[in-house]
Amino acid sequence: MLIIIDDDAMVGEAIADYFNETYPVKWFTSPKEALAFAQAEPFFAQVFIVDYRMPEMNGGQVARAIKSLNKDFQVILISGFTDFEDIQMLLKQKDIDEFHRKPLDFAALKKSVEFRRKMFLKKSAI
Repeated sequence: MLIIIDDDAMVGEAIADYFNETYPVKWFTSPKEALAFAQAEPFFAQVFIVDYRMPEMNGGQVARAIKSLNKDFQVILISGFTDFEDIQMLLKQKDIDEFHRKPLDFAALKKSVEFRRKMFLKKSAI
């Protein structure tokens, strides 16, 4: 249900470990591998946590690709480096659903994941 995409394996693994007891989790260091998984397993994914700065694709590109697979997928963008204009545009265009800054506040991120999961279930039921 939760897919984590972060090119920093330590960050991805830390997020996955945090959520692993609560939700089914898959994490990837490669956006392309994550997108291929989401396309091949469309019933697994509901919420994505996506890093903004990655070498293959940036978080905005990944978010648009995720939403093209299913507009109901929920995307939480994370980053320690922020281009606030780009982030604001992604939010305004609804390419992403939320943004969290690194270092992550895991309690706040957990609330966001819970809320975004409910939003996915609500939207996909319509």
